[in-house]
Amino acid sequence: MSFTVPLPGDHEDLRQAVRSLCADFPNAYWRKVDAEAAYPEDFVAALTAAGWLSALIPEEYGGSGLGISEVAPISSNLILAYLGEHTLGLPRSY
Repeated sequence: MSFTVPLPGDHEDLRQAVRSLCADFPNAYWRKVDAEAAYPEDFVAALTAAGWLSALIPEEYGGSGLGISEVAPISSNLILAYLGEHTLGLPRSY
């Protein structure tokens, strides 16, 4: 069974941008990070450069100032990128 959760406003651009960034970090990257018990420095650097880590921080403090409805598709795609496409039978992004 498949369903789509409608989001208020146009958030497809956010999902696509996060998917694109996450595609640069395939399952092999996460397996290596996990095997080495390492911090995912390259992934975090890419998230920082793209501005995704500052999504909820108000603009006056240097963040993007996005609301929860914008952050939801960002964070869910980041989580699914880490889980991988076959973990729990979940798709890589929704």
